[in-house]
Amino acid sequence: MPAPPADSAAVRRLNLSRALRRLADHGPGSRSEVSAATGLAHGSLTALTADLIDRGLVREAGLAPAGGRGRPRRTLELVPGRVLTLAVRITRERLQVAAADLAGEAVYRASLPHRTPHGDPLPLARAVADALREARAAALAVPGAHLWGAVMAMPGPVHEHDGHGPDGVGGARAFSTDFGWRGPVDLAGLVRAELRHGGPDSGPGGHVGPGSGLDGGPGGGPDGGAADAPDGPEVGAAELPLVLVNDANLAALAEYRALARRRTVPPRSLAYLKADIGVGGGLVLDGRIHTGGHGVAGEPGHMPVALDGPPCACGGRGCLALYVGPEALTDAAGLAGLRAVEGTDAALSALGNALEAGERRALDALDAAGEVLGAAVLAVTSLLDADEVVLGGYLADWHPWLRRGLEARLSGRRAFADRLVPEPVPGALGADAALAGALTYGRDAVLDDPAAVPVLGTAPGTVLPARGTAADG
Repeated sequence: MPAPPADSAAVRRLNLSRALRRLADHGPGSRSEVSAATGLAHGSLTALTADLIDRGLVREAGLAPAGGRGRPRRTLELVPGRVLTLAVRITRERLQVAAADLAGEAVYRASLPHRTPHGDPLPLARAVADALREARAAALAVPGAHLWGAVMAMPGPVHEHDGHGPDGVGGARAFSTDFGWRGPVDLAGLVRAELRHGGPDSGPGGHVGPGSGLDGGPGGGPDGGAADAPDGPEVGAAELPLVLVNDANLAALAEYRALARRRTVPPRSLAYLKADIGVGGGLVLDGRIHTGGHGVAGEPGHMPVALDGPPCACGGRGCLALYVGPEALTDAAGLAGLRAVEGTDAALSALGNALEAGERRALDALDAAGEVLGAAVLAVTSLLDADEVVLGGYLADWHPWLRRGLEARLSGRRAFADRLVPEPVPGALGADAALAGALTYGRDAVLDDPAAVPVLGTAPGTVLPARGTAADG
């Protein structure tokens, strides 16, 4: 009995994804090589690659040796610039913006300052919308390019709101003490509204709205990322989504992929701990972000590491952020006065210089922080049995000075069960991790469903629908 049409379409989407992902992850290859690597029958693969070629995702690129007798085989490769993803990483003072294709080649990068008041999300939404307009213009200048959408990396938890709260509206909600927001904020909705109605190019001749390819719409990301829903019937089903994801989760995803590329067998799980403007983290299981029921899985900042520790604004005591956060470290190093006058970034920079100079107070501060961080690593690995622990932000930059304290706390457990305590290692991507993760997130969405990419020759302005609904904080 043949499969129902819906099942057949799902199987075809899956097989298209397997073929395209093989080329995206491992580079050019012949049909025979792709068939052998994916397990797809050669006849089926011929039809699948024809479909991918029709959509402009793949092209034939010369001949490869047959490896024995017979004619050389034609190789297949990704088409550069065919599908582009926009990404914005939001910090307290800057927006990092990029547009890149499926191979990770950037066609646009910018770092833009923003000054947004504490407690009001609307100015931030306007700044993000302006940044996306510039990135979109650069992306659409690439011949034949189609935009998948935009991924926004936001500090603080991001949770899918079910629509049963006081406002009665569903969608992604961001929580941010860094920006002084008192409750959950629909940042994607605010950005979408600005793209429709605000800015210098929102009127005739420069419209950014329905049909323009960057004003929001239904759908979500590859892991069920939270995308904003349409406001009304004027937004068509083919509009590009704005997807909101926690920045540490995206950094964790990018670091996981970077680590997997260096390993013969990729790790099954990775815990990511970072500190910069705050203390955060993420959890990757089997290559996908895991956010838990409320968007905070893998977040260590308010993990208690001392039951009799100082009180925290969260209502608890002895939270990790009170020991390894930027205020805690600069205070311990004697830089509280500098921070009060010149800001946290200046104080952290001074702390880095003091560490390089070997100043005792700075070294002692990092020793103590390393030991507390070690307690957090033990808790995370005991609970999650993570294969890898990766450090980000200044925890990665200052790993050489944190290491002694880390080892002091981890050594006892290692003597008991060495294999169960992975060595915390600095991340490979540094400050670019969250932005790289946002681009990876959009790339995954396209690779998961190549059939959503329009066939070449469709009408200008055709855009790619996204898939998925659940939150990915």
